[in-house]
Amino acid sequence: MEMTQFIYAEPTAFIYALARVGPLMLIAPIFGSNHLPLRLRLGLSILLALFVRPLMQGAAQSVSAGGFAANLAAEVMTGLIIGAVVRMIFAGVEYAGQAAAVFSSFGIGSVYDKSMRPDGRGVPDFFMIFSILVFLSVNGHLMIIEALSRSFQLIPAGGLSLTPQFMEGFIGLSKEIFVVALKLSGPVMAASIFVNVVCGLAARSGPGLDGMTVSFAVAAVAGIFVILISLPSLEAVMLAVFDRGFEALELLMMEMRHAV
Repeated sequence: MEMTQFIYAEPTAFIYALARVGPLMLIAPIFGSNHLPLRLRLGLSILLALFVRPLMQGAAQSVSAGGFAANLAAEVMTGLIIGAVVRMIFAGVEYAGQAAAVFSSFGIGSVYDKSMRPDGRGVPDFFMIFSILVFLSVNGHLMIIEALSRSFQLIPAGGLSLTPQFMEGFIGLSKEIFVVALKLSGPVMAASIFVNVVCGLAARSGPGLDGMTVSFAVAAVAGIFVILISLPSLEAVMLAVFDRGFEALELLMMEMRHAV
């Protein structure tokens, strides 16, 4: 059977499925990367919609034009929520990279002068690239597809309902971004504090020594060194963060199902 025949067999189910898959492909990590051509993402969205279409529940119900539009909007919002939850995990990693850049003196310029463009993108980019490699090493892209398939089993067509329990869980997950950032950037922050204390004591003992200038250079070298030697622990923390994020996503989808 050709692809068009699959679509014509249950057009409503395919439209609902595509409305949920499409937004997810636009904002989810890996799939939503700007490095992927838009045509490739669109083709992948159509292909995934064809595969998950049989899982769509409630698509065969007859609804009015207004009901169809409301269900379509609910499906788009569902896809956005799933993608946003996974994106929040990587937002914590990026925030950790920015904090590490500031404490290691690579991004200190934008702290003292807010009119400056944020510099020191090397450290945040390194954190993001490393997190993506760790994510791919544990088949994170397949975990996203699995979560998408699970959403079709839990949430019927147009069944999205943002209950207080759901909002509480979503806000609680967003708070954990700062905990993730603290765990990932903690070694660099500790090394920076130690360097500043040592340079401050050295400047007090030798008045002719410019402690601030020396601390910037030493903190940069120490920051790079600490990041390199802490890569195994960073990997372990990122794996725990990924597991926690997908567990939270499962609970959020169950809350949406419970509200139906």
